[in-house]
Amino acid sequence: MFPHIVITEDTPTSPLVLLATMEAAHRQAHQNLELVHRQSASRAERLTITRKAKPWSRCRDWSNGTRTDERMFHDHLDRLIFEHCGEIDALARKLARQERTLSKVRKKLGVDAAR
Repeated sequence: MFPHIVITEDTPTSPLVLLATMEAAHRQAHQNLELVHRQSASRAERLTITRKAKPWSRCRDWSNGTRTDERMFHDHLDRLIFEHCGEIDALARKLARQERTLSKVRKKLGVDAAR
């Protein structure tokens, strides 16, 4: 999270530099959350392929069953996300706090959010 920032004329560092630093930290937290989701999806896909390959080796007439594969993938993904829910929730809360703080700082500085 951001340290408590009081923006005054006596602030030795430019408020815009502080804002840029805060925005960079926010982007990094967002990237970390996306990474957790991508890693979970990749792991779920690997688990699905592994589970599908085992029965295939024993039974050559097993259908490809794309609906079954999709359901299996989502089951694995749900389980993996549940296992990482603490990390995901912490990152989501951090992002929400950062967004609120960034909004307040931007408003105080009169800076457009889409810069």
